[in-house]
Amino acid sequence: MVIESSRHYYGRIPELPSGFNVQEVRVAGNRGTCGGVEMTLAAVQQIMEVVPSGIDIWTTNTPINFPPAFEKYGERLKSAGGDMSNVPDGAILIISAHGSPPDLYQRAREKNVFVIDTTCPIVLDEQKKVRETAAAGTPIVYLGEENHPETIGIKGQVPDGAEMVVFDPSSPIPEDAYIPEDAKLFVKTTNDPDKNQARAKELEARTNIDTSRILPCYALRNRYAAGKALTGVDFWIVVGDKSSNNARGLRDLAIEKQIPSSLIGKPEEIDWSVFTPNIRIIGLTAAASTPEEFTQRALDEFRLLGIHVVELPQVMEEIPRIFRMPRKQLAALELRFAQ
Repeated sequence: MVIESSRHYYGRIPELPSGFNVQEVRVAGNRGTCGGVEMTLAAVQQIMEVVPSGIDIWTTNTPINFPPAFEKYGERLKSAGGDMSNVPDGAILIISAHGSPPDLYQRAREKNVFVIDTTCPIVLDEQKKVRETAAAGTPIVYLGEENHPETIGIKGQVPDGAEMVVFDPSSPIPEDAYIPEDAKLFVKTTNDPDKNQARAKELEARTNIDTSRILPCYALRNRYAAGKALTGVDFWIVVGDKSSNNARGLRDLAIEKQIPSSLIGKPEEIDWSVFTPNIRIIGLTAAASTPEEFTQRALDEFRLLGIHVVELPQVMEEIPRIFRMPRKQLAALELRFAQ
């Protein structure tokens, strides 16, 4: 979906460096939000409209890894930082798209907290498979950052006494690492697919492990594929937030190609001074947590200068989708404030 130009409220003539020579911006065809992020954004918007303005809304963590999308709500939307002790009794709580462990839900019930669960269905499915695998007595090896909300939610599915080890996908498996025999490998849905494969090969070379379930999010797979196809450019811009694995991973692609790059969330973060005379063509993409509106705002800065913006074809066919909303919870929330 193409958003109408936003230049009427963002447009401004930037101070350009001497010899500024950008002629074209090429935009990746596979970019921006996935179905899970779209669901979370829509749910948050509906919640903010239903709940009276004097009542704060809490989230387990930032609902998605793109904080600028929530700035319009001001101080009403508050993050608990994954700690239920920060959430007042009887509050309204949004479970972020990354999911949460079972003990957080239990704590919410004990505190009489009204929960709206916007966990991505793909994450929910991984939680279910991990739970079933652990219950069957199979050890689990997991690729994900130890303190990432999705990793914490996955670890919570594994009961006491079951075996699970976690490795960071961005680094080789340590030589002295303990790896359980006959384990099954699971991965965080937002991992770089290439890093998943590299770690899987390392594990297979050292032990008997089932690596059949290396299933990154469909959107992540497509974002990386489109990024690799973004060739013939002199500079990369990734629209995303530094908290987003996908945003950082897309920028890593530029680093691997030895192409200068920047990671921005909003158009005012564009550093025009970096566009030296040898930079003629810019490649631009957006992480799976970045709403299209913010991509278009960044592009409008170049359009305002008369620079040609080219939309590249998708490298992987992708139909825009929004996953199922938590309708029962939203309906109950509306009923609560209907009087």
